[in-house]
Amino acid sequence: LLPILGILATGILMTLLGEPVAYLNNSVMSWLASLESANPILLGLVIGCMAAFDFGGPVNKAAYITGTMLLAQGNYYFMAGVSAACITPPLVIALATTIFKIQFNEEDRAAGLVNYILGFTHIT
Repeated sequence: LLPILGILATGILMTLLGEPVAYLNNSVMSWLASLESANPILLGLVIGCMAAFDFGGPVNKAAYITGTMLLAQGNYYFMAGVSAACITPPLVIALATTIFKIQFNEEDRAAGLVNYILGFTHIT
């Protein structure tokens, strides 16, 4: 009985929230796409902030999915901003543990080396 009620509740929520969420998503995509033609640097800043706001969270996922969708349409600036924002934190940590070794213990330095791989493969 509980699985059926769960499916029913999910269906009702999706029916009620589907259109408003789709409208919000399309509005954000249109606004972000308009930033590309206005100022690619501003677009990169906005996308970078979206991607860095909550690594792995909903805002980051929205930025990445929007970037992927716009990339399929031939819009390359957006995905460049997402990529730059996603590779920066692990690479900065890796460089910090390499350059300033004295500031980190052995365990942190070893973890810092792994961040080179994570940064180069676009994993945050």
